[in-house]
Amino acid sequence: MRLRTWSLAAVVTIGGACATASEQPSRSPSRGATDPATQKAVFDLIQISAICLKFNQPNQPGEVVLKGVFAEPGSPARVVDVHSTPGNERAVACTIEQAGRVRSPSPAGPREVVYSIPLPIRADDIRIYFPPAKQPTIEARRRGLTSRCSRRTPHRSARM
Repeated sequence: MRLRTWSLAAVVTIGGACATASEQPSRSPSRGATDPATQKAVFDLIQISAICLKFNQPNQPGEVVLKGVFAEPGSPARVVDVHSTPGNERAVACTIEQAGRVRSPSPAGPREVVYSIPLPIRADDIRIYFPPAKQPTIEARRRGLTSRCSRRTPHRSARM
């Protein structure tokens, strides 16, 4: 019974946070609203994080900032700790471990999401941010590479 109560409380908390996040204006006029599959994936990541925070009893007030990374559609999502208050490592580790249950959404949506959860948890203060997609450099496009780290080039001083 107690587990059901915590789960229900987490769902209500997260629902309020997602409603608050959707009210904020978009910072980039070229980016529209995220598709429903991406919204669900983000909701699931935040819900897992809230449950891990509740059951792992973080004892340090502060903030947990995590980044969700989506890969190919249907593959497991990954979560990375961006910046979290020391003392909450067990809850962050739980979130990173459990994030594999969330499936990556369709490729139409953003590939990354950064979200912060204040401690103690207050649904109105959960923040969600979709960073802009990284554009390949001109040189990478010319070589057919998709990111700067796809192929290493020797340093200029090493060529001499």
